[in-house]
This record gives sequence, structure tokens and C-alpha cells, in this order.
Amino acid sequence: MRGTLEVTVVSARELRNVETFGKVDPFVILTVDKKHSHKTQVVKNSRAPNWQEHFSFDVPDGYTNLHLECYDYDYLKANDFIGAVTIPLTPAMNQGSHDSWYPLLTKHGKPAGDIYIEMDFKR
Repeated sequence: MRGTLEVTVVSARELRNVETFGKVDPFVILTVDKKHSHKTQVVKNSRAPNWQEHFSFDVPDGYTNLHLECYDYDYLKANDFIGAVTIPLTPAMNQGSHDSWYPLLTKHGKPAGDIYIEMDFKR
């Protein structure tokens, strides 16, 4: 179903600490299709970041998921993967809006924290 998806990345809690020394500096990458993505700001030293960032996607026909990947920002080396979640857009598409906590999982399916997302969908 084609339309516009408005997403607010509100906050996260109990993020997995991927740092040997120091604290995580999390950010989130959001994608609906392979061509378009958005990224939150980095929140320094927080396992419970509060982003309150708003993004808009034009959702093409056939795309029914929002994919989120959370990373720990590293200045000198590659960013460390914290966790990810794929969120079905069906509730937002059917009801017009939907918000909830979603569990982030590691690449091995282990808990990596939770992220709170608000979505509005307009046809």
C-alpha cells in the first residue's frame, strides 16, 4: 500500500553495552526500502537514550516493514552493532497510527534492549 510514513524514534532502554571500556554512544538507522534511510543523532554515554527525532518516508507499493538497526558510534573504528528489529507497518497502515516498545535483538537473536517508536501512516 503506497503512502507516507511518519516515524518518531522516541527513546530506548537497557541497550546492550558493546564497549569493553566506556559507555555506548547509540544511534539508529531506519530503512523502509534499500534506497532510502534516515539516521538519528548520536547520544553520548547512554544505555537509555532519548532521541525524540522525526523522519518521513514515502512508502512504495509492496513495502510493509520498517527496519531499525541500533549501533554504538566509534570515532576511530567501525561502529559496533547493538541490535535490530523489523517492525510490520500493517498496524499503522490499518489504524493510521501505532506506537509501541519493540525488542532489539543481536545477530544471534539475543536481547539487546528495547526501542520506542511512534508511527503515523497516510495514504
